[in-house]
Amino acid sequence: MAVLPTRKRFCPLRTNALHPSFAMKIWTTEHVFGHSWDAVVRGQWQKYPNPHNEAVLGTDVVERRVDGRGVLHSHRLIASDWGLADWVQRLVGGANRTCYAHEYSTVDPARRTMELSTVNLTFCNLVSMREVMSYSPHPEDPAGKTLLKQEMVVTVRGVPLTSYMESLILGTVSANAGKGRRAIDWIVEKLSSETRLDSIAYLSQTKFTLFVAFCVHVSFMFPPLFSETSLSPWSPSSWRCPT
Repeated sequence: MAVLPTRKRFCPLRTNALHPSFAMKIWTTEHVFGHSWDAVVRGQWQKYPNPHNEAVLGTDVVERRVDGRGVLHSHRLIASDWGLADWVQRLVGGANRTCYAHEYSTVDPARRTMELSTVNLTFCNLVSMREVMSYSPHPEDPAGKTLLKQEMVVTVRGVPLTSYMESLILGTVSANAGKGRRAIDWIVEKLSSETRLDSIAYLSQTKFTLFVAFCVHVSFMFPPLFSETSLSPWSPSSWRCPT
């Protein structure tokens, strides 16, 4: 599969002059998947667990509903390992902790859009991470490609080594974004392979069923062709030449 372009933009540090311990960084990227929007959305729902991004430890659905316009609303709790050094986690309030975030998403089949917003719950009094993602058909190839737009806003407040911690977090975000894209490609290919295998199995079963039905039909239409004592008209031992 050809590698499709990914565009990234990183905004420099923004510091509040009135509160020098308050800082913010914004990271954005765009990526084009070589799959249809339907396939990518199915992959997004089923991409965990996967061998490419093992940082996500689990997901739980808190609420899911469909509104009057047919839009699917979901609220999920996500458990993950940020992969931060132990001393960094102790600095912000704990070590070797599973980190949690809540994710709100909408899927609009009519507009063919999927939007997700994820905010961290762990360490939220010191570090705020808000990720926004959207999937939509690519304007140049709506049937075969999907455009991903992704943005992460990181805010760190009230801790030493603020700039260093922001760099660590954004480095992790960037690495996980790449893993997440590879996971989407992996799960889409996996689901496509499973669908092909299911189709082959279904066709094989259908052909076998038609063959059995044909044999039964022939046994009733031409009874002299079969042994009168045989209970299996399609058994080779039951065939004999007509007299």
